[in-house]
Amino acid sequence: MKVDHITPHSLARLNAALLDIRPGMRLLDFAVGYAGTWVAVAKRLHDQGENPNSVYFVGQDVSPKVLLVATCHLMLHGITSFQLQTGDALTDPQTDASRFDRVVADPTFGLHITARNDNWRYDPRFLAARTPPRSAEWLFMMHGLSVLAPGGRAVFITIHGPLFRSGSEREIRKFYANWLTAVVALPRALYPGTSLAVALTVFDRPADHSSAENDVLMINASQLRAKDGRHNILSSEVIDRLAKLVVSGSDEELPAIHEFVDQARLADNDHSWQPSRYVYEPAPYVRSLEDIRSDLAAAQKTAQQAASAMKAALDALE
Repeated sequence: MKVDHITPHSLARLNAALLDIRPGMRLLDFAVGYAGTWVAVAKRLHDQGENPNSVYFVGQDVSPKVLLVATCHLMLHGITSFQLQTGDALTDPQTDASRFDRVVADPTFGLHITARNDNWRYDPRFLAARTPPRSAEWLFMMHGLSVLAPGGRAVFITIHGPLFRSGSEREIRKFYANWLTAVVALPRALYPGTSLAVALTVFDRPADHSSAENDVLMINASQLRAKDGRHNILSSEVIDRLAKLVVSGSDEELPAIHEFVDQARLADNDHSWQPSRYVYEPAPYVRSLEDIRSDLAAAQKTAQQAASAMKAALDALE
């Protein structure tokens, strides 16, 4: 994670809600940065009456300076049950053969692999792709999924490219199709300095070796933004509703932005995971010309009445 790539606070809170962490679990963030998601997880546990240090946090980042800030950030919030390691998660993973109940990551966007590591062809983390993709998004996600325990959940933030690109990335999507639980398309401009649209993918690794096909919850939340100065954010209400939607599969307050998509339909759409392919943005409300004329006439009448009242008041002063 680069220093200038910081997970926005509202996204960290959404991550924490979707992870559904419980005491005794192990959580990995291999692009931990300043540990904002961990702090959001800890606060959520505290609000639920649980001890945040009942979860063991494991993190990795390429920058020692960033990890120093992360350590201070965690300590200031009373989080002591953690381990931080320096290194590149792709070339120098620090997790070995460990398994984690939860995995979360918000890696740097648009990182391209200019010189492929020949060893990646035989790396068990990347066997879902016959040829490792040049774009790093799926390499990061495959790394995280490779250490996810059976029955565990992973949540990743990514740009939209990995959700629809062809070639090796399509093969990866086919490979992990039965792990995918939900994809949430989020509003643009959630990150300072960029108007990129991002998506959130939720994976649940089957607890056994079942090959049963599952439906995928597609959520198009691209319009559910609130303003915070020049930036967009996710409101607390939207965060709670999106989390409820993923957990329960329904929300009477958000009926028009989600749809369950079966694996056959995904295959018919070239295994695209873009929610906009399945859930269309509702058409904006267009007022009729008759309604506009009626409102204008009413406004003109109100203005005339106000002008008459003002004239009468001025006449009375003379």
